[in-house]
Amino acid sequence: MISAGEDSTRARHRDPRQRCKGTATPWLAQASASPIRRGYLNGDGHPDLAVAGCGERCNVTVLINHGNGTFAAGEIAADVATKSMAVVDLNSDSYPDIAFANGGSAGNSVSVMLNRHDGTFDTPTHHELNRFAIVESVATADLNGDGHPDIAVAAGSVSVLFNQGDGTFAAAVSLEENDVVASGIAAADLDGDGYPDLAVAGRGSSTASDVGAGAGAVKVLLNQGDGTFVGSARHAFDYRLSTIAAADLYGDGHPDLQGDGAFAAAADYNADAIGGIAAADFNGDGRPDLAVLGYRGGVGVLFNTCLP
Repeated sequence: MISAGEDSTRARHRDPRQRCKGTATPWLAQASASPIRRGYLNGDGHPDLAVAGCGERCNVTVLINHGNGTFAAGEIAADVATKSMAVVDLNSDSYPDIAFANGGSAGNSVSVMLNRHDGTFDTPTHHELNRFAIVESVATADLNGDGHPDIAVAAGSVSVLFNQGDGTFAAAVSLEENDVVASGIAAADLDGDGYPDLAVAGRGSSTASDVGAGAGAVKVLLNQGDGTFVGSARHAFDYRLSTIAAADLYGDGHPDLQGDGAFAAAADYNADAIGGIAAADFNGDGRPDLAVLGYRGGVGVLFNTCLP
């Protein structure tokens, strides 16, 4: 799991003595941006990037991978400020779609853009949460075992939108097993039982006993196999966390968490002020790399040198 705070990228992994080095590309995009996600958007077999941000208008930019870790850029207009994205096939047509959290005037909703099969996307459709929610982050996984990816939402609390199988969603279900004021969320099988769990990043709530109300925290919610969750470990940080991601960066078969759903000690990797992170093998060497999005705009890739 990788989490981002105000000025660093921090990884939690099984062996705290391992420290990975990386080589960075130049920044790839210059818009003031926040979320970043990867996916095979145009069907050519190379992982592409979707980046959201606001300049004169808010939009989603698709960076198409040439296959060697360099990218061409295109732009998709979005009608709201976008704070977080997930890239996944939501309507079972074998092409990845984009789900994103809304800021601005539509800050209480999650939107979906369906892929037109060529890396361009339909106009977004909006799925509202309660009127008091400010949606910060989304993550996707088949949470209830029906074969369709659902959407988990961090909006202070944590909610789930269950997929109806065609890219439409039932009303949001709130999860009670969480004592973190959630701003980031990731889905991965953290305890090895075959069901995707949720890792929630943010700050401690007023009821948290081990972290202050303003301090950072990560909470693990373990899936019971049917889309219901039980709270597990919570971990405190000195600063509030804004985003979180999961990937097996060290090649041990676990998504950079202990196999039982617990965390090992953190390793820090200095970078420009971090607005978002995504993990994928961007240069085709078989090792997962990190794409890092700066708060001041621009996307860079840290190429993995951990694994032989």
